[in-house]
Amino acid sequence: MVKITKEINAENIIEKSINESIKKLFSHKDNVRALFNSVDNSFTFEYKDKIKEEVIDISAKCYLSTDGNNLIRMEFESSSENVSEIDLDYYYFKDIYHEFTEGLIHKNEEKFTVRVYHSILHDVGFKGEYVVNWKSKIKFKPLFNEKTKNTISERIIAFDCEVQAISLTHARTKAINIVKEFVAYLSVLIDIGFFEINSKFAHYIKKNNENCSLQGEFQRSSFIDHELKLIVKDNMNGLRHIDDYAAIEPLSFLSIDMFEAGKFEIDSTYIENNSVKLNQNLERTFKNNKIEKVKSNNNYCKEIFVSEYNGLNLEIPQQIRKYYKGILELSDEKLLYFRNSCRLYNISKTCGIYESTLMLSYMVSAVECLAKSESEKTGFSEFMKKYLKDEYDKTFCDFLYGNLRSGHFHSGEMFFTEYNLNLDITLDNNHQRMINDFMKGQYYLRKAIIEWVKKNVLKDDTVSDK
Repeated sequence: MVKITKEINAENIIEKSINESIKKLFSHKDNVRALFNSVDNSFTFEYKDKIKEEVIDISAKCYLSTDGNNLIRMEFESSSENVSEIDLDYYYFKDIYHEFTEGLIHKNEEKFTVRVYHSILHDVGFKGEYVVNWKSKIKFKPLFNEKTKNTISERIIAFDCEVQAISLTHARTKAINIVKEFVAYLSVLIDIGFFEINSKFAHYIKKNNENCSLQGEFQRSSFIDHELKLIVKDNMNGLRHIDDYAAIEPLSFLSIDMFEAGKFEIDSTYIENNSVKLNQNLERTFKNNKIEKVKSNNNYCKEIFVSEYNGLNLEIPQQIRKYYKGILELSDEKLLYFRNSCRLYNISKTCGIYESTLMLSYMVSAVECLAKSESEKTGFSEFMKKYLKDEYDKTFCDFLYGNLRSGHFHSGEMFFTEYNLNLDITLDNNHQRMINDFMKGQYYLRKAIIEWVKKNVLKDDTVSDK
């Protein structure tokens, strides 16, 4: 018998009463049975749920305060021999706590429009501003309108997210989590990886145009959002209003472009720890920030991009709003597996950007995860055959799963040139074959996922099961 206890003190839940709110937490569980004990003023819910891919019996006991207005404690028990206290603890955090806290409401909530930043690596990026009504109203756009085309360029994408919250910290927490999930789905839609913004000290080469000399410098990376007057190092503690530059140590935070405007007069590097002042400026900024109707005409593409050739223009499909609406309409099980699949997909496009084997391995895992939405018995091969139809290549798909994915995750194998580099490819016949296999693998895996999206999310009647 494994048991965990969580102390809670919660009230003001969305439902009319605390009793109904607690019942709603467990109403969708399988074979649920509810009991109320008037002696200790508690509800007990006995049900079946999945932990570590095994369906087990779970008992959840919820203790109420004497007046019945507050939930004060929750206890979870399982008699399964395969479940540990750690397993049960993570089950509570992942499946119960998150849903419970999302259901809380608070007195004196206010509207914030928080800006969250992510980056992509692309030669030109995409253009325009896009508004999507999803779990929250979200507007996203490239922060800088760089016109220079480079092979590998960091493009900063700004996401404005409307939330109701009781404080700036509460608002930013909600917005960061909502946007993180939003970009995972967006990664699949437009086939690009969204990176977290993380500042670091790095080496830069600065060109002196006067004497045509080059100078190496060691600076910390960051950027300025001139629209909201924010200095951005990351989405958490590294976000400051530009008016608070005196409270920040410039040599440890600011990059060279901070001084281009010539407006900074810094007399000292003393760090003033004045969180109230900093929060007031950020709070004012995010309360005044509004999502307005997009005035410019966006250059949408007609279909979701699926091609063997990378490096083409990055465009937003015109079905984007239908896509996010369809996600909200998925069944709980399909939503779970599609969400997880999109998370894996984004990891493949970020962590795997310079690691070919890792990228394809995570894409295979994304497909394998999505296959579970069909049925527990549907595997990778069946899923690929179903959605690739006439393009299905059994030998190649078996290689992707059995050799590449399994070899990489279970044995650390690398299948491309990660540890077998040859700079002289003139006589290397294997080089082009590896490129072809890599691009073919991306195409097959992405097409299978997008065909599933067309059928299940976009409800495209032209996608059949045959």
